Amino acid sequence: MDEFRQQTPEERREKARKDRERREAARQNSVPFLSPNSGISLGKGFNLVCAQSGHSKSTTSANFVAAALEHTKTNILVMSNEETSSAVYDRIACILTRTPFQKFYNKRLSGQQQQVVEKAASTVADRVEVLDFESRLNMCVAEDVERVLSWAPKQFGLIVLDYIQNVTVSRQAPQASTWDISKRLGLFLKDLSQSLTVPLVVFAQLKPRARAEDISDRIQNDKTLFNHALLCVEIAPDFETRETTFKVHKDRFGPMQGKEIKMQFRDGWYECGEDII
Repeated sequence: MDEFRQQTPEERREKARKDRERREAARQNSVPFLSPNSGISLGKGFNLVCAQSGHSKSTTSANFVAAALEHTKTNILVMSNEETSSAVYDRIACILTRTPFQKFYNKRLSGQQQQVVEKAASTVADRVEVLDFESRLNMCVAEDVERVLSWAPKQFGLIVLDYIQNVTVSRQAPQASTWDISKRLGLFLKDLSQSLTVPLVVFAQLKPRARAEDISDRIQNDKTLFNHALLCVEIAPDFETRETTFKVHKDRFGPMQGKEIKMQFRDGWYECGEDII
């Protein structure tokens, strides 16, 4: 190991200058999280969004993509191993048209309402590409996920992976455990994040909350995912009040650390102040 060498004042100033440039670039390329009114934005690099099983990861992912469609002009890639591509398009379309997804899914809408959602889903596909577990590149397979993440930043302004613990297969190592695969993907994301010029939003599953456990201890399979991320947001729904709290546990650039926002959940979409998403 090289011996520690104290930096010169010029080197320290240069390091500070580059760090400011990184922060500014992250802000310029940021995407509002669910709503501009939320006060939370996701910058370029690896962003982690976490929730327990059944606590609205896929719903929040669809709301996030819908907000990006409304408030940015970027093209979006959704890597889904939780839902099929058609379900992703339909869920986003229901949010954009303020239509309850369950009523659409169960065909409890009028023919005209069904057509409105289907037309919106077709429009969503103009800017959103979805890869799922039925695609040629299977989003449950580690090698396919890595391959997509290697080229996608050159073609999309926003990438969403829902969700990382559902990547459970490795062709190169068929006997690998889900823990091994998550660890491998975590290291891949750590290296990838250094060169990312667009936001990558990865949804992850949390273990149930327990006393004296922080967020990194609760991430299923690989707690180091928290260390690799630039920003980490937890989804914490209250199913009785239908109010969801979004808490920023980590913000490497500082200003959002510890921030919490609360939103009402309405038939598949979130309400944030006067801005309905």
